[in-house]
Amino acid sequence: MSSSEINLIAGKTFSLEKRIKEVKIFRVIAIISLVIVSLISIILFIITITLPISTVKNEQEQTLSSISVLHNKLASYSLVVDRVQNIKAVISTRKYYGKTLDEILKNVPPSLAVGTMTLDAGEIKMIVTGSSLQDVNLLINNLITLNNGKKFIKNLIINSLSLNAQGGTVSLSFQADKI
Repeated sequence: MSSSEINLIAGKTFSLEKRIKEVKIFRVIAIISLVIVSLISIILFIITITLPISTVKNEQEQTLSSISVLHNKLASYSLVVDRVQNIKAVISTRKYYGKTLDEILKNVPPSLAVGTMTLDAGEIKMIVTGSSLQDVNLLINNLITLNNGKKFIKNLIINSLSLNAQGGTVSLSFQADKI
């Protein structure tokens, strides 16, 4: 092997070229990253100039205050809706005595006055006064006839029948269980 066959310089140039290529790639990457960072910095600078932080904070406070007002309205609305639903539930479970009372009051003769009328848990209590015992008898007969035809009341109990001879008034107190 002669000295002309050994080439020590070629291997060094190949590795030197490889390193130069790597350095160029790193330079390009460094320049690109420098440009990207510069552009991001410029964009952020422009945003901070055009949108001052105080303006953003003011808008944030205004938005929060409007949301808090809407929250109060929503709470009030929810409370009203809840109350309406509760009232609706109570009304749906409540018994309606309007027809029964109308039928009973239609059968009270005009000469009798209703003094007291009470409705408690399906029970009707009534006190009527008048000047004639015949009108009281007519009321009792009307209630019996009403019950036979339409079955509004279950029991008719006369609690008291009193006569005031000096005043000439008759008073009848009765109770009836509603069906």
